[in-house]
Amino acid sequence: MIRDLTPSQPLPRSLAPLPDEILPGYLMRLAHRAGTTVDEIAHRAGLRGPRARNPMPLGYLHTLDETRLQALAETTRLTPTEARSLLLGPLAARYGPLDPHYTRRATPVRVINNNPWVWTTTWRYCPQCLAGDPDDAIQQLHGGAWRRHWRLPPVFSCLTHRRLLLHLCPGCHTLVATAGMIDRADEDDLPPTQCRRRGCGTQLADPQGHAEPGLDAPTWRALDRLQRRFASVLSPSAPPTVRSTGWPIPAAQYFMDLRTVTALTLLSWPAARPLCATPLLAQVLDVEAAWRQHAYERLLRGAMKHSSQAFLRPAVDALA
Repeated sequence: MIRDLTPSQPLPRSLAPLPDEILPGYLMRLAHRAGTTVDEIAHRAGLRGPRARNPMPLGYLHTLDETRLQALAETTRLTPTEARSLLLGPLAARYGPLDPHYTRRATPVRVINNNPWVWTTTWRYCPQCLAGDPDDAIQQLHGGAWRRHWRLPPVFSCLTHRRLLLHLCPGCHTLVATAGMIDRADEDDLPPTQCRRRGCGTQLADPQGHAEPGLDAPTWRALDRLQRRFASVLSPSAPPTVRSTGWPIPAAQYFMDLRTVTALTLLSWPAARPLCATPLLAQVLDVEAAWRQHAYERLLRGAMKHSSQAFLRPAVDALA
C-alpha cells in the first residue's frame, strides 16, 4: 500500500497505456498494480483533493488543463501525448457531440455534463477485450483496456471479437454504471474488470465471452456493416469529410446528423419501420419506440421541461 502520497511525485512503477484506453480504466489498472486505491493515485496525480468530498469531476474525461495534464504525466511516467490519449477530447475532431463547436457549449466540462450522446457514467464493454491479451503478462494480471470508443453510443459492437457490447453485469443484472467517474475509488486492490457495485463484484472479463442474444445471420451482417461504417468515419486517418445524403460534410457533423435522425425515427415510429434491414431489428425498435413513447407521456404528465429527452437519448442496449 502506498501511503502519504504527495502530488507530482512519480510513482515507483507505472503502466504503459493500452490502445484506446480511457482515463478511469487506466487509473483502476494502475492502482491495482500499485496495490493502492484509485483515490490515492488520483490525488498524487493532481486529479482530486485529499478528501473524499473532492471526487474527480466528470469533465476530466474530456480534457485536462495543462497543469493537471503535466502532473498526470509526471506522476505516471507518461509523456504528455500518452496522458492526453486517455481523454475523450481528442476524439472530438471526428465525433461532433464531443466538440464544443457543434454542441454550442462554452467549455469541455459543459460538453460532458448532461450530454446524452457521450456515456459518462454508463460503461459498455466487451468481456473478451477486458480479459486482455493472453500473451501479455501485465494484462493477465490487471486486465485489458476499458476503451474510449465504448463511451460513444454509435460504437455498439466489438469488431475484433465480432460481438455486441454489453451494458449489464451478468452477476447482479444491473447497469454497469458509476455515480461519478469511478465507484469505490477509496478501496484498494479491487480488480479493474469487476463490477464495482457493492455486494456484487462479478468479474466482467471473460476470455470466451458471455452468451450472445440469438441474432440471425442477416441481422448480424447488417449490424457489422453499420458498425464498420461508423468506425471508418471515426478513424483519425479517414478523409476529413464523409458523404451523407449525397453531400460531403465534416465527419463530426455526420454524427450530429445521426443524432437528429435517431430522434426523428423514434418520434415518428413506425413510419420508418419498412426501412429496417431485417425483421428482427424492426421488432427491437417496436419495443424501443413503445418504451420511448411511454417515457415521453410520463414526463409530460409530470410537467417536466425536457420531456423531449425521451426521444433524444440513445439506447443503452447495443442491439437497439
